[in-house]
Amino acid sequence: MLLPTPPSSPLDLLLQQLTEEQREMVIAFARFLAHENERRAAETKAEPLVPEAEPEVEPRPEGELPVHTIKRMRRAYPMLDGAKLLGRASELMMRHHVMGEDRERIVAEIEALFAAEYERWRGERG
Repeated sequence: MLLPTPPSSPLDLLLQQLTEEQREMVIAFARFLAHENERRAAETKAEPLVPEAEPEVEPRPEGELPVHTIKRMRRAYPMLDGAKLLGRASELMMRHHVMGEDRERIVAEIEALFAAEYERWRGERG
């Protein structure tokens, strides 16, 4: 006996309205969030290590998407609280992917967000 098909979830209905490229961006963002959750869970189990070295920011690749900028900045600034930055960085990323704001400008804003947070962090450490 075949079971009836379950009704589509609100997320399924929204995804159906997006282009293939937009669906891929949503999936990439969801993967980023899942990775961030795993990382935070691991951090709570281990004593956090705070590197004293200056951040080493990799050069921006041509055509870099905001989600990749966030990942690149997380690698460059491991001393920063990712959970604290995630909301603001995600908002910037969505402004590009959902509202169509200029990718280069959004990428620059994400880089500036991490740099400013690093300066604040450094100032607190004295």
